[in-house]
Formats: sequence, C-alpha cells, structure tokens
Amino acid sequence: IDSKIQSKRFCQQELYFCFPNLHPTYIISIFATLATLLIIFGAIFIQQSNSLLYIENQFKINQSVEKTNSAIIYNPDEPIFVFYKLQQFHQNIRSYVQSLDFDFIGTTDVNQYVSDVIFCNDSTSKQPPCSLVSRTNPIYDIEVIVNGYNVLDESEIAWKFDQNYQVQFGQGFRDYYGSDWQKYAIWARFSAFPNAVKPIGSFQMSGDQVKIKVNKFNIGDNSLLPPNFDMNYFLIYAQTNVVGGAKENFALGVITIVCGIWCLIFVGIMVTYWATKGPMSLKYSE
Repeated sequence: IDSKIQSKRFCQQELYFCFPNLHPTYIISIFATLATLLIIFGAIFIQQSNSLLYIENQFKINQSVEKTNSAIIYNPDEPIFVFYKLQQFHQNIRSYVQSLDFDFIGTTDVNQYVSDVIFCNDSTSKQPPCSLVSRTNPIYDIEVIVNGYNVLDESEIAWKFDQNYQVQFGQGFRDYYGSDWQKYAIWARFSAFPNAVKPIGSFQMSGDQVKIKVNKFNIGDNSLLPPNFDMNYFLIYAQTNVVGGAKENFALGVITIVCGIWCLIFVGIMVTYWATKGPMSLKYSE
C-alpha cells in the first residue's frame, strides 16, 4: 500500500498536518490555564476579605449607648466607613405622600424651593421637597471616639453624582436642609431590599480600639407617620476596595474558586475521555 501511495502525485498524507481548532489539546490547555487563574484570583479575593475590617453592632431605637470594639487593622491607610443598617425596611411612597398631589411630587423644577406652606396629615408641618419620604429618616447623633477624640467625618456621604449634579436634589432641597442635605439625600435614595445600608461617615483609625457613642437615634421628626423599618438597627465599621467590602470580596472569591474547580473537573473529563478513546489512528489498515 505504501508503494502505491508514494507513486501518487497527490494524496492526503502529503498535506500539511494541522490540529483543528477544537482539538482536545487546545481545549485542555485553555481550561487548565483558566482554572489555575480562577483559583489564584479567588484565593486573592478571600485573602483581601480577611484584611478588610468589618464590625457590626446591634442597637435599639431611642437608646443612648456606648460600645467599644477592638480590631486589628491590616490596612491602616485605608479609611474606615461607618454605616447604619435597617431591617424590614420599606419606602412605600404612596403611604407617605397620599396627602399631596402628584403635580407637587413630580415637579420638573428640582431647584424649586417650597416657599408656600404645604401641610401634611397633621396640618401643622411644612412639607419639604422630594416627598414625605425624606421626613421619615432616622435622626441620629453619633460619635466615633479614637484616642479620646471624635474622628467621624460626615462630609461627602451622598452619591458623587448627587454631589456634583443637581438632577434629583437641587438647590431648593439643599437650601431647605442646609448642611444636613446629604443625610436626607441618602435616605431619599430608595432601596429595593428589606435590609437597607446607609452611610454615616468615615474615619481613620490610629489605634487598635474604637468606641462608638450613640447620643441619639430615633425614627424621625414626624411621629404621626408609621416607622418604615424595624426598631433594631446595626452600626457597621467597614473598609472597602474596588470590589466592595469584606463580604463582597469573600463571596466573589468563593464564586471564582468554584468556577475554577468546575473547569478542573471539565479538564479531568476531557483527559479521561482522550486517554480512553485516543486520537483517531493515522495508519492505514491492511
């Protein structure tokens, strides 16, 4: 047979040999490399989650309290953010603005200042812009004590977009609330989840102990409106990176490692199948 083939001017064996794009060698190499990278990055994310500070303390509404936490700071140069978290949180606008007409609620002039007296259900309280939802926020006075000093910085807590552009919270809203407008803007940003996390401020920690002092935390300045969150709340210290906080980094790390393990399982299946079946023989049968 070989002599007959060599006498031919053209035959399959004289063509250049090449691997198809889906050859098992390529597939196994690609998925093995991908699995290695995913597992490495997953381990990095989990390590980052361990180096980011996360402390959560639970308190009750209308309770003045002090709480001291000890913590090891792995990234002392990174700021520590303070949040409050509310459970059973809902912002059902209709239940809070039913006394107002929709022309006022949906005004297109965000810079409009409410100069005319607009009364709420109790007929005594003047209504600020952005609906009654901005008046159901908790009123708080919180200090973060490090080395005997209050180090909490409550500036620039609103979204960067809201700070730089007056789209939703215009000059009228800012004039009405004054220096506290960012607190109300944060509250007026709706949450789609039953657990809402809102920023309070940030601080730098220079020691290994931090004390939170809650002077006041109540349900807001309109007692006639029903509270739209549970009577327990949490205060959180947290450091963040590009991915997020400690929980986000840990979750992403676990997901990444699981994907890497699935890639390894696929590689094992491919290697087993290829070793069992083998490539198609290139020899001629007699």
